[in-house]
Amino acid sequence: MTLSWNDPGDSSITRYQIRERPAFDGVWWCWNGFEVSPSGAKLTHRIHKLPAGAAYRFQVRAQNAAGFGPATEVSATTSAAPSPPASAPAAPSGLSGAAGNGSIALSWTNPSDSSIIRYQFRERPDNEADWRCWRHIYDSTSTTVAHTMPGITNGVRYRVQIRALNAAGAGATAEASATPTAGA
Repeated sequence: MTLSWNDPGDSSITRYQIRERPAFDGVWWCWNGFEVSPSGAKLTHRIHKLPAGAAYRFQVRAQNAAGFGPATEVSATTSAAPSPPASAPAAPSGLSGAAGNGSIALSWTNPSDSSIIRYQFRERPDNEADWRCWRHIYDSTSTTVAHTMPGITNGVRYRVQIRALNAAGAGATAEASATPTAGA
């Protein structure tokens, strides 16, 4: 999917952020940012590995030194799939989280489903009730079995969930725990 929008003519803009909400998931996913390069009157950003035949809502917002501007929203549907899978993928099995210094290295066994387009993960500290938003593992495929989550606070125990996506939607989640420590 390629999103495009007009340059608002504000030279203070340093980056844009985009987030999506597919029809099969009623919650907005995390904002993803990218730097601005001189491009003229039309700006574009390509979003890869979206399931075929799926309806999405997208939001785009600009950022400058003062913060984020209001988001603009649009709906779009990807091209139809020739033969979509009948159901969302099964949960990955054997999920484990190895604690590192400020990171958690996840590993799992994929559900042997070639229709998987990518994986997503989210986390929450054990002492918090709410999960953080789902984040894509952008370079993942149906054969991916590992991902390292950076930027995790040492000494805090985390619950982590992972799920696979295909054209039918988001699959069931697998869950693990880990506590990163300095010097690990």
